[in-house]
Amino acid sequence: MPAIVYFGSDQCLRVEVLQQAGLEVIRCASVSELMGAIEGTPRPDAIVFAEEPGKLLDDAVRAVKERTGVVRILFQHSLTASNEREFDMVVHPGTSPERWLEEMARTVMQTRGGAAQRPAAAGKGWGEIARELQSMRRQVSAPGGESGSTMRDFGRMRRIQPGRRKLL
Repeated sequence: MPAIVYFGSDQCLRVEVLQQAGLEVIRCASVSELMGAIEGTPRPDAIVFAEEPGKLLDDAVRAVKERTGVVRILFQHSLTASNEREFDMVVHPGTSPERWLEEMARTVMQTRGGAAQRPAAAGKGWGEIARELQSMRRQVSAPGGESGSTMRDFGRMRRIQPGRRKLL
């Protein structure tokens, strides 16, 4: 089962969304917990940082960057954020869960290559998660389906550097 380390508060219920998508989520409240999670086995596929007002992520991000090449994803609290160049993917407030889940799967697969596409020992792999999300998006955008933020969000993503994504 693909694993995500989630660092920070979860006021937007992202952990529940990640778990419902078939991901194992390891929650960390401190830098020492974060280091234990990334040094454990198996290595997580990505680390999600939830930006919080008044709390700096710099120490946690620096520690992760020095010790591992794991995908780093930032959920911004506001449009003025931490140093975006430190992250492989940045998600702005208001981005739909369908959109950020799909981009997360794509980012992990591109960054980790074939390893992220092979089936997980138990549960879904990243490729299967991405296919399911794409199928959901097609159903929503099909004639007679719901129209909504998913397709609008899709058009608002822009690259911030080669291989890096920013969701607006």
